[in-house]
Amino acid sequence: MGGLGKTTLAQIIFNDELIKNSFERRIWVCVSDPFDVKMIVGKILESATGNKSEDLELEALKSQLGGIIDGKKYLLVLDDVWNENREKWQNLKRLLVGGSSGSKILITTRSKKVADISRTMAPHVLEGLSRDESWSLHVALEGQEPEHANVREIGEEILKKCCGVPLAIKTIAGLLYKKTPETEWPLFLRNELSKISQDDNDIVPTLKLSYDHLPSHLKHCFAYCTLYPKDYVIDVKILIHLWVAQGFVEAPITSDHLEDIGLEYFIKLWWRSFFQEVQRDEFGNVKSCKIHDLMHDLATIVGRTRIQLVNYDAPNIDEKIHHAALNLDVAPQKILNNAKRPRSFLLPEKHDCGELFIHKNLRCLRAYDMNDCGIEKVDSCIKMLNHLRYLDVSWNVELRALPNSITDLLNLQVLNVSCCIELKELPKDIKKLVNLRHLYCEGCSSLTHMPRGLGQLTLLQTLSRFIVAKGHISSKDVGKINELNKLNNLRGSLLIRNLRCVDNEIVNVNLNEKPLLQSLELHWERSWEDSIVDRDEMAFQNLQPHPNLKELSVVDYGGRRFPSWFSSLMNLVNLCILDYKRCQHLPSMDQIPSLQYLKIWGLDDLEYMEIEGQRTSFFPSLKTLRLEHCPKLKGWQKKRDDSTALELL
Repeated sequence: MGGLGKTTLAQIIFNDELIKNSFERRIWVCVSDPFDVKMIVGKILESATGNKSEDLELEALKSQLGGIIDGKKYLLVLDDVWNENREKWQNLKRLLVGGSSGSKILITTRSKKVADISRTMAPHVLEGLSRDESWSLHVALEGQEPEHANVREIGEEILKKCCGVPLAIKTIAGLLYKKTPETEWPLFLRNELSKISQDDNDIVPTLKLSYDHLPSHLKHCFAYCTLYPKDYVIDVKILIHLWVAQGFVEAPITSDHLEDIGLEYFIKLWWRSFFQEVQRDEFGNVKSCKIHDLMHDLATIVGRTRIQLVNYDAPNIDEKIHHAALNLDVAPQKILNNAKRPRSFLLPEKHDCGELFIHKNLRCLRAYDMNDCGIEKVDSCIKMLNHLRYLDVSWNVELRALPNSITDLLNLQVLNVSCCIELKELPKDIKKLVNLRHLYCEGCSSLTHMPRGLGQLTLLQTLSRFIVAKGHISSKDVGKINELNKLNNLRGSLLIRNLRCVDNEIVNVNLNEKPLLQSLELHWERSWEDSIVDRDEMAFQNLQPHPNLKELSVVDYGGRRFPSWFSSLMNLVNLCILDYKRCQHLPSMDQIPSLQYLKIWGLDDLEYMEIEGQRTSFFPSLKTLRLEHCPKLKGWQKKRDDSTALELL
């Protein structure tokens, strides 16, 4: 039975300190369906190296696998295995024999037959929670024991349908939380739960009860997750963008952004256990999540007439499908022949397309994801997709340009060109994209400038980087740094490059009017000319961020002094100062209450750092301090009774 905690137990074993110290390599692979040896070997390589595996033939992958495990004591976890074909298992097993003595393979499965054909010892069979354990978990989730004894009796009757499965108990607990125990719990037991028919090994009908009680907008949002493969790490920010693009997120009555409402939707679904393994970034923002495979089964069931993950089991798109994603390596043009007006088409990774194609059946498309698909060119006829709201062509490393016709997509909300390392410029008429809210361009190392008129896109919330044009680039289509002036909805991270190229213009970017900006990187260019000192100092003074800023990086700054506003950044968590060649002393930063990470690198002339005189706490939250390549540094003066949280120096 699913949902009993097999994966959770395997994760506890996998992450145990004794296990970490006992194996040279620990590798985790989610297998699911299909049991394809080449695919599994690729996943093993990705898990072991942390890098995407290349699309190679099996023999080449075998060679790479040998380099990873041969002679090494390894632990390999194969999670969620369904293959009941002994020959396929033996084919994989033969590739895994190169490890040293003591290597182990741990398999999780719902199938007794899988355990029988793969085991070398008796399997550990997980049982469901007992009646009392189920009730204890429910009470822990509710927060308190009900006052009346008869309420517990009703609650325990309800939990019977959960068959001792923790996931089902958590889901039902979320459903019962808003119901009155004395009056509504009996009605729920009598009118809804009693109508469920399920066998002992199928808990999905019980999980569906929680889905049935969702409002319609949350039902759409959850069902859309069918498009992700099982065990996929979902980028929550991207998921919310896709919800918004499809119109699932209702326009707020207040002034809140649609993205903030979408995050509320996500949290409501998470609270009801539709999502799990939610991760946050260092600033507390929700970053990623997964869906339990049973919840994925439920999403597939409730969305099957409209939403399809195209895989080996279902290799074609039905004409009624509105949202489709490819999870197999096949020409997408062939898949689309039967489709009638899909609204989402997602091709994540490893489809060697060459050109972003515009199929005749894509006219109603709202979301188009072709990241890492080997795209070298985007056809100008993309303007025909006039309903498009989300376009992702990131990680297409051969893509050198975008057609200007892309600016005819007046409904476009998200444009992602991240890590297109050959992309030299953005469309010159980008100001026409009046609904654009997110422009992802981090990792676009070849960008030479930003287009003029970018500053008119006042709905922009994401602008990963702004490139100041160098002196030899002069054109009426080149935007200057002051394009940032009115973009006060910016949030997240912003990198500004080539600050030395602002010439003599007054830097007026109003960063202090951007309270949602969390991370700021300021890059000058290395120079030994004394003439730059005053100019750099004036530019830096005019780049004052909002006090809410949590992360600041300063690189190749040519001034002698830090700006006067630096002492106002009391919310900084991370601070990096790199290649600051003329600096002899740094301003006091030991009293920044939330500063956890401080890196000072390449300050050739640095002799000392100021300390606030009378205070007793010295870097109260600092955990990591890195001082590198500062040959003249004499040190800090620090009182003996000062305390610090420093963990790494």
